[in-house]
Amino acid sequence: MNKFFLLIICVVLTHINVQAQSRCSKCGGSGRMTIFHSMATYGISRSKQQCPVCRQWFLRGTEHKEACDRCGGTGRVTTAMDRRNQSRESKVDDALSYLTPSELTIYYNLVESLKGHYETVPCRLCQGRGTCISCRGIGYIGEFPCPTCGGLGRCSSCGGMKIEAYQKLVEPTPAEKERIQRQIAELVKNAMNRR
Repeated sequence: MNKFFLLIICVVLTHINVQAQSRCSKCGGSGRMTIFHSMATYGISRSKQQCPVCRQWFLRGTEHKEACDRCGGTGRVTTAMDRRNQSRESKVDDALSYLTPSELTIYYNLVESLKGHYETVPCRLCQGRGTCISCRGIGYIGEFPCPTCGGLGRCSSCGGMKIEAYQKLVEPTPAEKERIQRQIAELVKNAMNRR
C-alpha cells in the first residue's frame, strides 16, 4: 500500500517536473543549422560555393541554412532519459484518464497550487499609502509645489498605486507541499481503485 502511494506521488511529480525536452545544442533549438555565414564581400567576390547538404550553389558571403542534422529540424534532441520520461508521462495520462471531470479540475488546481502564487508588494517608499512622503499628499510644501512629487501629491515610486511594479512569488511551505502531494496521490489512487 505504501509502495503504491509512493509510486503515485513519484508519477505525479514526474509529470509536473518533466515538461521540457532537451534543446538541441547544434542549432540552439531553432531546428535550422547554418551552412554558410553571412559576410560582407563589398561586391568584390562573385565566386560561388556549393552547399554540401542540398548541393545548390550560393554566392560566397550569403547566409544559407538547412534543417539541423542532429535533431532532424525539430530543435529538440531525444535522449534515453527523455524516452523514459515520455513513458512515465503516458502512465500519468493513463492514470488521469480515470478521473471524473470534477476530479480532474481539482487535480489541476492542486498541481497549480504546488507552483505557488504571486502577491502584490506594498510600495516600500510610501509603505502602501500612495501619497508623497515629503508633502504627505498635499502637493505643496509651504506655498511652493513639492519638489519630490512635482505638486501631484502622489508617491514618486509607485505613482499613487500603493504597490510595487513587481509581484513576488509565494511558494508553498514544505509542509504545504507534502499535504498537497498527499491530496493528489489520494485523488489518483481513488480513481485507479474505481476502474
